[in-house]
Amino acid sequence: MQLNGTELIEIIVTNANPENSAKIANELTKVFIEKVKELYNISNVQIINEAPVPTTPSNINHPKDIAIFVAIGIVISAIYVFIANILDSTIKTAEAVEEQFGVSVLASTPLYGNQNKNNANRSKNRNELIVHTDPKAPISEVFRTLRTNIQFTNRNKTLQSILITSTMPREGKSWVSANLAVTFAQAGKKVILVDADMRKGRQCNIFNIASRPGLSNYLSNVGDEEENLSIEECIQETKVDNLYVISAGSIPPNPSELLVSEEMLNLVEKLKGMCDIVILDGPPTQLVTDAVILARIVDSTVIVAASRETKKEHLRKMIDNIRSVGGKVAGIVVNKLEVSVKQYKETYYYGEEVKK
Repeated sequence: MQLNGTELIEIIVTNANPENSAKIANELTKVFIEKVKELYNISNVQIINEAPVPTTPSNINHPKDIAIFVAIGIVISAIYVFIANILDSTIKTAEAVEEQFGVSVLASTPLYGNQNKNNANRSKNRNELIVHTDPKAPISEVFRTLRTNIQFTNRNKTLQSILITSTMPREGKSWVSANLAVTFAQAGKKVILVDADMRKGRQCNIFNIASRPGLSNYLSNVGDEEENLSIEECIQETKVDNLYVISAGSIPPNPSELLVSEEMLNLVEKLKGMCDIVILDGPPTQLVTDAVILARIVDSTVIVAASRETKKEHLRKMIDNIRSVGGKVAGIVVNKLEVSVKQYKETYYYGEEVKK
């Protein structure tokens, strides 16, 4: 190849072996000179530079390679995000919940530290009664807003009993139930919180009270030492003024039968006469039908759904089942939203008040 504007000729050889490419280039140069001398009788053709053994490949183009890899990465990422969104059927945001299910979002709560699903001893590792221990915290304001919104949804009738439930375990219903009960108690209401999840009740751990006698013991008339327990024997005081708790009690063989019994209906009515607000921490509905049964006997039901955990089809089925038995769904609490601490403190991340 002749270099531009000169009589110099450059010989370029490409080979997988760098030593071979140098040898071939040098041999071609010698052959070329001999042929020129032979054909044109010219003796002043000389080699200016012999081909050295190259130390780097000749076909490297870093800008081009980087651009190609960036483009490939963008395409792969876009395909992954698209497929992930198609396959992921969980709820994401409060706005999407209201749009897809036509149910008001009463509050949105952030991912609280002790709600980690891999932490088996949540209540022991961190105090879950954040509204009681830190009433000025932004998350405490969330629960006060939740209390206000629940009252708004029942403004035309007296609100005395509330069921808190979820589709699956560990979506935060017990944590929400406990803190909501505290907010009502702080507002001067006498509150009785009933742990109606007789399979895996957690309120005794949250409030650090005795696990029995509790609801199952009262409904089955079986106590630790004697039969025919009175409800007063099952109601325990807590460290929060005006707030009392009935723990789940011993694990019974037939919790669904106990909840559907006439005794449970009578108990709720009796508790209404003893306090201002009765809050039931119900079991998850996707595994058992207990919460649907309870929805019939309370004034309103609040569903706790976890962001990126609760499946849309489960939530839809739950809402339909509650309404089919005559229960009222007040709204949904979207829990475990992943937000930064700074952003959370600036906005509080609570749902808008339900409009009249």
